[in-house]
Amino acid sequence: MFKVTARTVLELGSELISSDAIAFYELIKNGIDAGSEDGVTIKFDIALGRRDYQETKAQILRAIECQDDDDSGEIIEIEEFKEVLSDKLNTEAGDFWDDASELIDESDSYEDLLIALEKINNLNSITISDTGSGMSLTELNTVFLVIGTSSRKSEIDSAVASGASHTPFLGEKGIGRLSAMRLGDGLSVRTAKATDKSYNLIDIDWSAFDDASKMIEDIEVKPKRGSKKDEPDFSGTDVKITKLNADWSENRVDRLAIDDFSLLVNPLGKVSGQRIAVFWNGKRVKIRRLEKSFLSHANALVRGKYRVVNGSPELELRIELINIGFGHPKEVSIETATADILRGALVGPKAKRRRMNKRDIDYSALYRVGPFDFELYWFNRSILRKGRSTGEYDALRNLLDQWMGVRLYRDGFRVYPYGSEDDDWLELDKTALASKGYALNRIQLVGEVEIGRLQNPQLIDQTNREGLRQTPEEAILKETVQFAVERLRDEMNRVTREQKDAKEPFIADETKTADLEKRMKTAIQSIRKVVPSEHREVVQELELMREEFARYTAQARERIADMEKDADQMLAMAGIGLMVEVVAHELTRSAEDALDVLNSLKRKTIPEEIRRRLESLRASMTSISKRLRILDPLSVTGRQRRERFNLDELLNDILEAHEVQFERHQVKLNVLLPARSIQVSAVKGMVVQVLENLISNSLYWMDIEKQRKMSFKPELTILVENNPPRIRFADNGPGISKQYKDRVFDLFFSLKDKSRRRGRAFFYLRLSGGGRRGLSDRQLVLEAGICSAIIVDDGYDEIPQVAELLDEDGWNSLFDDTQGAEAARIEALFPGYNPEAWEELKSNQEFVDALWQNREAIRDLLGELFDVYEQKIQDNRPFLEATEAALNTLGIPFQTCGRDFVEAAVNADLIIIDLFLGIQQGVRDRQLTVERLKEAITHRGNRPLPSIILMSQVPGIHDLARDFRQDAQLHASAFRHIRKSDLSKPGRMEGRILTLASHRSDSQALATFVDTWEAKAINAVQAAAGTLRKIDIDDLQHIRSMLLRFEGLNTSSYMLDIFDRVLQFEIESHSAVLSAAIRLDEIADDPAPLMISNDRDTYAVLEQTLFVNPKRRAHATGAEWPIAFGDILGPKPGNLAKPRGFFSGRTDLVFFVASPECDLIRKDGLITALLVSGSLKKIDMAKPGLAVTAKTTPVITMDEGQRFQVDWDFGDLRTIKLAQAKRLLHADSGDVSIVARLREGSALNLRQQLLSNVGRVGELAPLPRSLKFRADLHIPLQNGSTEPVAMPAGVTITGNVLIPRRGKFATVIIDSNCEDELTEVLLGLNLTNVAARSKSMLETLKEQTRIRQIFRSGFQGIDLPLNIPRVVGLLKLGEEQPDTDEKKPNTDKVGTVINSSEPEKELGNKVKSAGLILQIVLDEAN
Repeated sequence: MFKVTARTVLELGSELISSDAIAFYELIKNGIDAGSEDGVTIKFDIALGRRDYQETKAQILRAIECQDDDDSGEIIEIEEFKEVLSDKLNTEAGDFWDDASELIDESDSYEDLLIALEKINNLNSITISDTGSGMSLTELNTVFLVIGTSSRKSEIDSAVASGASHTPFLGEKGIGRLSAMRLGDGLSVRTAKATDKSYNLIDIDWSAFDDASKMIEDIEVKPKRGSKKDEPDFSGTDVKITKLNADWSENRVDRLAIDDFSLLVNPLGKVSGQRIAVFWNGKRVKIRRLEKSFLSHANALVRGKYRVVNGSPELELRIELINIGFGHPKEVSIETATADILRGALVGPKAKRRRMNKRDIDYSALYRVGPFDFELYWFNRSILRKGRSTGEYDALRNLLDQWMGVRLYRDGFRVYPYGSEDDDWLELDKTALASKGYALNRIQLVGEVEIGRLQNPQLIDQTNREGLRQTPEEAILKETVQFAVERLRDEMNRVTREQKDAKEPFIADETKTADLEKRMKTAIQSIRKVVPSEHREVVQELELMREEFARYTAQARERIADMEKDADQMLAMAGIGLMVEVVAHELTRSAEDALDVLNSLKRKTIPEEIRRRLESLRASMTSISKRLRILDPLSVTGRQRRERFNLDELLNDILEAHEVQFERHQVKLNVLLPARSIQVSAVKGMVVQVLENLISNSLYWMDIEKQRKMSFKPELTILVENNPPRIRFADNGPGISKQYKDRVFDLFFSLKDKSRRRGRAFFYLRLSGGGRRGLSDRQLVLEAGICSAIIVDDGYDEIPQVAELLDEDGWNSLFDDTQGAEAARIEALFPGYNPEAWEELKSNQEFVDALWQNREAIRDLLGELFDVYEQKIQDNRPFLEATEAALNTLGIPFQTCGRDFVEAAVNADLIIIDLFLGIQQGVRDRQLTVERLKEAITHRGNRPLPSIILMSQVPGIHDLARDFRQDAQLHASAFRHIRKSDLSKPGRMEGRILTLASHRSDSQALATFVDTWEAKAINAVQAAAGTLRKIDIDDLQHIRSMLLRFEGLNTSSYMLDIFDRVLQFEIESHSAVLSAAIRLDEIADDPAPLMISNDRDTYAVLEQTLFVNPKRRAHATGAEWPIAFGDILGPKPGNLAKPRGFFSGRTDLVFFVASPECDLIRKDGLITALLVSGSLKKIDMAKPGLAVTAKTTPVITMDEGQRFQVDWDFGDLRTIKLAQAKRLLHADSGDVSIVARLREGSALNLRQQLLSNVGRVGELAPLPRSLKFRADLHIPLQNGSTEPVAMPAGVTITGNVLIPRRGKFATVIIDSNCEDELTEVLLGLNLTNVAARSKSMLETLKEQTRIRQIFRSGFQGIDLPLNIPRVVGLLKLGEEQPDTDEKKPNTDKVGTVINSSEPEKELGNKVKSAGLILQIVLDEAN
């Protein structure tokens, strides 16, 4: 048998009982287990503190040593020393103080005093008393003196087996008696059972065990019978500890009561009868209790109940958000995480846990852990401070300091060390540092987790009482509480996004700051006027403080912008990181497979085997290559680049790259693709990211399900649909619980295990346009590539220019007042100052700079010189601040510039610029803006063109903006303008930016095409000239003799044709032009484009493609006939059509010359020419889209600018003789004129139709017709009448009706120039008297999202013709645009369009259901 030394007991005690708190915990627990009805009492009787004892003992020994050495000089008198020692006694000790004082008084020498000191120290004691069952003399011997007795464990095991509801004991290991050893070297136990007549005693001197030579049996410890009990029925135990090892001062006992005794029993629990009373020298020490009133101040809380219900684990969470830092109603969320969710969130895949070096947890631990409850209360200290007095806040803060932390309790008693000051068992601080939004760390949480010995038998204490053993069940307990904390954080972030961000946009703070700064400046100026000159320094100090404040706020805004940019960038990078993790994992596996194959080749010599394994190697490396190809669209630039691609091909590439992963997870893949490829225009990287995330999520949850059900067969189904293009993605995993169906679209929401919890899959689905929500404004701006901006305004210039100081009186006042001594003040600032040279000084910029920089010091001399300039700066500042606030709201980093903005503009994606960069607001100032903007654009190199917003205070900015855009050579889709007075209205600038962002990609594609064509056209001209220079005079002579004389054509006309064709050939040789043109194909897939500007004419472009330039047509060709092939003949302008004349009195008749050109130019050619008649049809919005076929010319402009379409009748042919033609076309007397000449391709097409050829030589397809209109609005009233909607003075609603080439449905788009005013009007509509059937339609229009549609996609699906009232609607939210003009879009009815001046008469009995009535008047210019 082993033998145990006595010293081993001491080592065992110090190892098992590691702190004073645990020692008391074990002793108190023993009292509770004994069934003490009065709880446990702890008495500290301290006559002399241990520190005083040790110091005094050292001094006495020193005195004795000095006596032996006859060194009396070092010794103080014994009486004096006794007084010092008496003063160290605790007077509160009562009888012990009397005993100690007596011992000191009876000492006559230092030797006696040393003996007295030891006796005084032995008076100190700690007594733990209970009135429980007590112990008999036999039990002292067989139970108390047996370390590790199993008496209690047997009873606990029996209770577990029987299903008892309450545990019989808190402790079970039988080592609690060693706790006394931790507190002191002496132990005396007095105990008795109710049946005993006397006390039973045992005394132990632990110091006796500290003898290395003794075995444990050498130490004699025997129980003995003591005196007769004071009360016959008494039962209980007193454990008295002497020779204390610590200094138990009153302060230390108070601290122990606060830090440990108050937390020993669950403060939130329901267990009663566990009284703990503490006394120090007879004085009751207060043990604080957690008051419910304190918990009422919590800002949020989460309660959880973990149960196994009907054989399945589930976690019920109740989350309450009371006040999380802003005004919001109380939010209560109750959710139940079922077994599937718990498996994914708490357990996760085994392979993943092993890679993360986490303990392996099998799913059965979810069932074995047993039921438990927890409560966590969140306190935000900064929120607590608001609205409270200092005293009230300090009281709450002290309570929070005491109770903070999350503690673990078993059967109502604490399990150490969970929740201690240095214990973060839930990793709250670590998680808080890495989390977005609210930091739920230890110092902010007060909470408890309650387990039971009978309910959770697998949650076992470590032997040393330092926590639970690390088991799968312990991991489930811990991760369940962590999951609840994450859900609390998720809810807090969700409510913040949905309510705080919407109610308190950052612009509000910007406006307050601007208003505060303006008030400060105004107040300082007022003070300056009334303060005597001797106190001007004080005013100047105030001005400096204001400027410092302005700089600080500017820096703060800039810093916030930087942080928001970093956040957006980090969001993109985080998504990339997730994909890289998944891809890298697969790459690693593929690489390992390849290495295995290579190693196996070393042992193989058979050629066929080598060939087979080489094929396997090739397959593995092919997998790597596929994965690498997927990485490119996931880059930051790739994710922001919009492009055209085949959706089904991209899906196949992604799925092929996952083949190995699908095979390893045994996933059955079902892919259903359409018969034809689907092309889409989208951000490819975003689509890849969405699909990769969905695949990753499906594999994760199907793996969870497979580990739970051995028979489960994972299956993934992907369906690609056309019309509209979409991907349906489904797996047969556990699915998404209804309670989380909306939350999955929120950023960072996830129910995976903590190591995989990122929560971005459905968030990116939302951003990519899928899901139930569209792009946020910030994301729209980011996706458009607007990552930086500059604001250009001369208000940012620090120094006025000479030309801006036009106040002659101000100059005169300055030079008059700066004579003599005052001149010296100016000369100190500008050496060589001479007021006599005033003419030169007025135009000296350096002189102006000096005055401006020192204006505060010489304000009394400047008079009103700078007043106009300063007032302009002051008046302009609110506009600039509103612009800055708009950029901050959209998360666009920006910088501010004055006139010298070129360098900054080179790299900016968005330029917001003032029309007049100067105080004079004249032509020169405007020209300066244009020139420098063009310079900046020129220096951008290959960077995309910026989006431009022009701002100005002038009333006529609309017309000036059009001229500005033309001068700066900007496309309308990349350009907007805004009145500065509108900047103060919420959302105005943001609306302009979002408009530009929504069309930025397409606008840049168009600009790239035009710029590329221009550049290459210049090169083509040079190349064509080089070719044509080879033609010399002898070549011309040869052409004339061999060809032209015979044909009868002038050399000049022929050479013009030659040069045209050579130039076109050279332009077509540049692939860059063709590539830039291909990008325009993608625009057609987008929704109907915004009618960005009404100052262009698409018909003019179309006519230029159809007809020869009139000047070229008028050029004499030398032909015999006055007409040419392709000419269109019509009545001469101003002449009335004669009834018997060439046009038979018809004004709608025209003729097309169909005779070949070669016959018309020869002198010996035709004597009769062939004409085809055609009828003019006025282009009218009241009719459906006129069918454009091979027998029509879609547009031709007649006299007075009226446009028509021509329908040719090839059954109505005419002939005309040469003489007749010359007479009819005579310049003075003729009745016929050549209206236009079709280009060769268009003319040949008509001639082929005449000859009934099947083939067709086609011209360019005509553009959709765009008809301008102006409109008035009306609303229907309950009485059947209508009421006009008043627009602000000077504002007219204008827009365009788009009629597609062959479609049956028109689109009405309101011009965005009146967007701001119309938005305000619609939002402010009073619907009180509106007809009931129209009210819902108008309420739909009072939503910002729907109003924006009016100016973006317009009123769609309007039946043609429009000569009767037609229903108008807005595209349903989330609906795709039809892929052809023939299909009617799916819309929500919002109104009716009419073209009558009498709405009530026109609508009749349909007035009440008309919605918003658009009374349209077509522009005569159409």
